[in-house]
Amino acid sequence: MNLFLRTVSLARFLVFNKVYVYYNTQKKVEVVYPTIIMANHVNEFDIPSMTYISRFVLGDSRYTIPAREDILKKGFLVKEFEPKGFLKLVLRAIDASGIIPFLFRFVNAVGVKRPFRDNSRTLMKSGDFKNEIDKNWDILAAKVNEGNNLFLFPEGTYSYDGYPNPFRKGITLFMKKVPNVSFNFIALTYDSLTNNKTDSHITIGELVKPEFASDEEVLAFCRKRIGSMLVLTEGNLFSWTIFQDILIKGITSENLFNKIHYFLEKLKLLKTIHISTKLIEGKFSNNLFKFLERATKEKFLRKEDNQYFSEPKLHEKPFEKTYKFKKQNPYLYHKNQLNFHAQKMEETWNQL
Repeated sequence: MNLFLRTVSLARFLVFNKVYVYYNTQKKVEVVYPTIIMANHVNEFDIPSMTYISRFVLGDSRYTIPAREDILKKGFLVKEFEPKGFLKLVLRAIDASGIIPFLFRFVNAVGVKRPFRDNSRTLMKSGDFKNEIDKNWDILAAKVNEGNNLFLFPEGTYSYDGYPNPFRKGITLFMKKVPNVSFNFIALTYDSLTNNKTDSHITIGELVKPEFASDEEVLAFCRKRIGSMLVLTEGNLFSWTIFQDILIKGITSENLFNKIHYFLEKLKLLKTIHISTKLIEGKFSNNLFKFLERATKEKFLRKEDNQYFSEPKLHEKPFEKTYKFKKQNPYLYHKNQLNFHAQKMEETWNQL
């Protein structure tokens, strides 16, 4: 299976500009049976990212992966994306080939119902909501008891605003069904602002087996652990910066570059934030200029007398149709990736 996953991971060249890998303590994904490996669920790019990271997993362990039940059924792509024109013909051909369900079954994916999204009102009304969720975790626990480890996205859906959603309680249900389970974490950070194609930044965590006092403590611990592993990239650092007060008063691109440069030197001393390889190299002036020009063209910033100012549009938070958050305000979306680090970053920024 590892050979197959590595072959599939070659698709990253079609999706990403480049893939970067970081780590907390080990350069490998460590697992001991039974282990839950969990990652934040950002978007459809997560699949090529996870196939790429498969080469870093220690050993040749077997895994169970929960997947939406309808992904394993015919006609999924056309139904999900509702394409038109030529794209509809392409997706219909892919659906007809059966390649999607084949690939998911090959990697031992298990189809589970999504009662919290698909038919929650009906199940709540009938009183079967809790039972339906419990059945899903019974299926997954049975697979793990056969000798598999478990990989999942504990948010249950994409994190539309840039930062991981609260984790669902399924993790705690699983812990009751499979005692002595360990955790490991993978954090996915995407920079979609500073290149024509997205950069994928993947952080590998370490194996942990902590004691918890309550279910809420489990969920908070896991979410914070992944949040702390999200990477400081050019896209989210530049985005975070233009929300600061200096853009209200106005600043030149040269002065902004110098301020960010000193800010980065301070952040490096903290040694608590994974800083992207490109930022560590310090050669980001050209990308910063392109970033500012793009934000100005999109009317999130304005330029007067060689100075850049923030516009009200920058602070508008999309409320309707949340899945369009990234498209409607990509700068707030990328800034939100740094929510876990926000307090430390603000303290450091104010010391400049």
